[in-house]
Amino acid sequence: MPTHLLEVERKTVDVAGVELELVSAPGETLDELFVWYPAGKVLFAGDNFYRSFPNLYAIRGTP
Repeated sequence: MPTHLLEVERKTVDVAGVELELVSAPGETLDELFVWYPAGKVLFAGDNFYRSFPNLYAIRGTP
C-alpha cells in the first residue's frame, strides 16, 4: 500500500533522511510526476523528458 499520497501539485517527503520533492507533471497520462532532489540539484523526470519532438499522435491509436 502507498505510504504517501500526492493530493496537491507539490509535496516534500523525507525518505531515509533524504528530502525529495514530488511534483505533479502530467505528460502522456495525468498521473505522472517528477522527483526533485534539491540538495543534489537532480531532477528525476522519467518519461516527461524527450530528446526529440514528441509524437503528434499515438501510433497505438489512443488519444
